[in-house]
Amino acid sequence: MDYSMFEFKILYLFGLQLFFFVVVLLFLIFILILSNASGTSKAENIVLVFLILILVWTTKDKLFDIPNIITKNYTVEMMMATNIKVEDEKINNKNINFESNDGKTINLMLTTNDVKNGDKYLIMYLPNSKIGIIIEKVNL
Repeated sequence: MDYSMFEFKILYLFGLQLFFFVVVLLFLIFILILSNASGTSKAENIVLVFLILILVWTTKDKLFDIPNIITKNYTVEMMMATNIKVEDEKINNKNINFESNDGKTINLMLTTNDVKNGDKYLIMYLPNSKIGIIIEKVNL
């Protein structure tokens, strides 16, 4: 099956998160530069550097997926929805756990009404950051 039409959706989701990361990182670096120019204390600079390190640490999985995006190395698996949590009812945001036959679990944030607990779906996702989409529902 050709999954190229689904690649755009994953790239879009990944791009949004990467854009947010870059904007926040540049903002923190800008504050760090301004604080050095205005002669702030060392403690404030340490806090800013610490915040930058936390930001990079929390997004490292997304950074590791950049080679996967370049080489189009997506994981496609049939998985069962096991735990659905509604995050925002206004826009149907749901945090959904999917489990494969071998017990591997991934968590996806989706905006959908169509996912039901116990149903099986074909999922396409990035292996490190677990950003993905549902390709189709699998009827057994």
